Amino acid sequence: MPRLLARSAAWTLTACVLLFLGNRVLEAAHASAPWLRGRLDDVLVLPLALGAALVLHRLRGRPAAWTLPPGQVLLAVALLGLVFEELLPLVDGRVTADPGDWAAYAAGGGIFAALINRPAQGSRP
Repeated sequence: MPRLLARSAAWTLTACVLLFLGNRVLEAAHASAPWLRGRLDDVLVLPLALGAALVLHRLRGRPAAWTLPPGQVLLAVALLGLVFEELLPLVDGRVTADPGDWAAYAAGGGIFAALINRPAQGSRP
């Protein structure tokens, strides 16, 4: 099977998965740091979701050099912020809008764009 991710992208994606799972375990044990609670997941959601999308595209036949276009990464940031920070609080009283989450989504999009959205080694554009 050809490589689906560049080595550095695979390490970054693995680190994101481990951070997410570790944070979940700490939250379940009521041992997570207050500054991580509610923010780390917002930073990690786009590297995890878009990383999975990139791998799935390549598994479905896209060349190993193919990457998600920057416009799609920006669209993912915008849609996530719009749905979870603008629309959902209007219809569900349990949810509150947090402007800081927009920054977290943008940071996650940046992590994906800079560190994960890379051509796999040995691939040709």
